[in-house]
Amino acid sequence: MAEINQPEQLSSLDKFKRRLERRGGGSSDLKSTIPPTKDFKVNRTWANDDSTLVDYRPALAKKANTFLWRLFWGALIFFLATVAVAVYVLFFSANIVSSNNIDLLITGPAQIRSGDELNLQVTVVNKNKVTLNSVDLVLNYPPGTMDPVITDKELPIQREELNELASGQKVDVAGRAIIFGGQNTTRNIKVTLEYRIPDSNALFTKEKVYTVTIGSSSLDLSFQLPTDVNMGKEFTGTLKVVSNAQGLLRNCAIQVEWPAGFNFVSASPTPVKSNNVWFLGDLVPGTEKEISFTGSLTGQSGDLKSFKVLAGLASGGGQDQISLEYGNLFQTVNLKRDFVSAGIYLADESGRDQVIFPSGKLTGDIVWRNNLADKVINSSFDLKLAGPLINKRTVQASAGFYNSIANAISWDERTLPELKITPPDEGGQASFSFNLLPLSSGSDSSVKEIKLQLTFRGTRLTGENQTEEIVTKTEKTIKVSTLAQLTAKSVYHTGPFKNTGPLPPQVGQETTYTVNWTVSNTINDLGNATVRTILPPSVKWLGQISPLDEKVVYNQTSGELVWNLGAVSSGVGYDSPARQVSFQISLLPSLSQVGKPFNLTGQTTLSSQDLFTGATITRTASPVSTELATDPNFVDGQELIIE
Repeated sequence: MAEINQPEQLSSLDKFKRRLERRGGGSSDLKSTIPPTKDFKVNRTWANDDSTLVDYRPALAKKANTFLWRLFWGALIFFLATVAVAVYVLFFSANIVSSNNIDLLITGPAQIRSGDELNLQVTVVNKNKVTLNSVDLVLNYPPGTMDPVITDKELPIQREELNELASGQKVDVAGRAIIFGGQNTTRNIKVTLEYRIPDSNALFTKEKVYTVTIGSSSLDLSFQLPTDVNMGKEFTGTLKVVSNAQGLLRNCAIQVEWPAGFNFVSASPTPVKSNNVWFLGDLVPGTEKEISFTGSLTGQSGDLKSFKVLAGLASGGGQDQISLEYGNLFQTVNLKRDFVSAGIYLADESGRDQVIFPSGKLTGDIVWRNNLADKVINSSFDLKLAGPLINKRTVQASAGFYNSIANAISWDERTLPELKITPPDEGGQASFSFNLLPLSSGSDSSVKEIKLQLTFRGTRLTGENQTEEIVTKTEKTIKVSTLAQLTAKSVYHTGPFKNTGPLPPQVGQETTYTVNWTVSNTINDLGNATVRTILPPSVKWLGQISPLDEKVVYNQTSGELVWNLGAVSSGVGYDSPARQVSFQISLLPSLSQVGKPFNLTGQTTLSSQDLFTGATITRTASPVSTELATDPNFVDGQELIIE
């Protein structure tokens, strides 16, 4: 009974099913879409029941064995395929070509002298099983290589046509070239074999590089420099260049790298650029050249000053860029401070070295200083004068004695008391002067220089009363500048042109005149010489010039008239005819000019450069006028303009 009264336990789905049956009044025709419940017999306890465990090890072992067998058979198949391909290539394929089967053997010297001929032998061996077509052997030489047959021809590439190269064939090719380079440098020659294979238009190559060492330079460079150089004192060095090459050295240029503190003064020949580049041109075997220079050095006592020289091929037409080395040089000098410094100073008020002309006056100072920590006693100076232009009658020296026989000025403690004792870091000064003789000819080149040689002697007195003799020497060379002359004159009745018009000139009527310019020169050549003047507004340029080969240019706007002489040799007007030019002008006077002479030109100026001293030479001439002082037929009063 208890079971009957107990409520029935239904799930939500059962409840939903009963509601549907009641609504339908009977059994439902609907089919349930809920799948039937399946009993998986899951053990709901944690008890160790071996009957519920599944053993997967046999399945996994089977899968592993299958994978290993598949890997093994794949590797075996790949190996057999590789062997088959190799056998085919080696024994059955005769058309496959490899650069590894081509031998390039290069034999030649390991070392040569720069400028000598390099002889190479290149052996080519074709080990391929087919013939190589269109075979060329190309030798690429380093820049600056020259042809040994045509000595002035550069040889960048040597190409030899071998045409066909059969299987197993060997060919020898000779290479000849003149190689340049600096000492202990290496030069590379690239050898390239170019070829084609049957049934292909592609170009294949095989390359090899041959290296040769340059054992010695093609130029022998030597420096003549003093071992020790005193600070601030001028010294002279000489660079000697000798060609050791077997063939021509083209476009040789020299570049000197000056040490720090070097002050360039002059050089012979003159550098082409920056005071340190010289262009020597082509040098045949055995050619010798010399470059001398003068300068001074500053720095600290004990410094080593290095001079570096590079000689080589001037590149691309420029004379200051070296593209190929012919030789090099490195040399040092010791910079020393004099125990007693002594110098010769020739300067004008601007501090620049004086420009000395014949008949001119030269003035200078002797300055000395004790650079020691000890006293210097019993000192003396001797200044020797050398040069035929010195006028001995005009030599003067403050507190000094001039010996005309020895042509020297001397100072000692009898004439200059400061020389008896010179304390440390102290010194003194003395002056001198003389005139130069006049000169009328430029034929003797020895008169172009005045040399002054100064010698200081003294005794060093140390703290232990020990003595040491001190000698300091210095010299200075003064170049004598040329004396150029300019004259300007006007004429009417003489000269290369026929002049017309009234004389004296009359207002409203045109009168023509001839102007003559003359330039003469003494001892040194002149360069870039020009003569200039200005024509007034009432003067007309007629365009008549004599001689016709002289270059005279007139500017109509500014009225400037320029005669471009260019170079004027020494001795012109003395040993050879002077340079002259004549031109014709016309004057049309106005009423404001009546009763007085008239200037036909402005002041005339000659400007040029002395090519020996480098000085700028300027000369002027007064304006030429209607007063024709040099015309033989001129009558006084004809210079005045009339109505």
